[in-house]
This record gives sequence, structure tokens and C-alpha cells, in this order.
Amino acid sequence: AKALQLYKNGFANRFYCTGGHVSKEFQLLDTTLTEAEITQSFLVKNGIPKKSAVAINDCFSTRDEAELIYSHAQKRKYDKIMIAANEMPLK
Repeated sequence: AKALQLYKNGFANRFYCTGGHVSKEFQLLDTTLTEAEITQSFLVKNGIPKKSAVAINDCFSTRDEAELIYSHAQKRKYDKIMIAANEMPLK
């Protein structure tokens, strides 16, 4: 996972996990966790502090995600943001 590498190498200290969908695969496993919550859980289980891995469940497209992350960055007056995406097709 890119996020873990970025954290362990000191390039990032805050992560916004996005995705409001509950995938069909996880529905089959009888879970209602969203993509964002599953990603957050993975990061926390692998050493990233929970306060540094924020799950954002109200995004359903790449555009939603970009707008929300941009808004967060502006409010917090970030100078830089880095996007790390998985290899799945972006919507």
C-alpha cells in the first residue's frame, strides 16, 4: 500500500480515505463497512495512528473525492497535497 510507504518514509502524516460504497464482495462477507472505512482500518492496523487516517464516506466518484479533499486542504491551509490511488479504475 502506497500510503504505508509514504508514512513510513516520512512523506505524509495525514490520510483521507475516501469511498462511500460498500462493495459487493464485502456485502457477501456480511459487512456494511464502506471503502473508506476498510481502507482506514487497514492503515490503522498497519501502524498509522487513527487520528491520522480519516474515513470520508460521502464520496461516490473521483470528482467528489477531489472536491472534498481540496476543500479540506484549503481549510487547513495545506501547502501541498499528494494523491495516492490504488490501481482500480477511477470513476
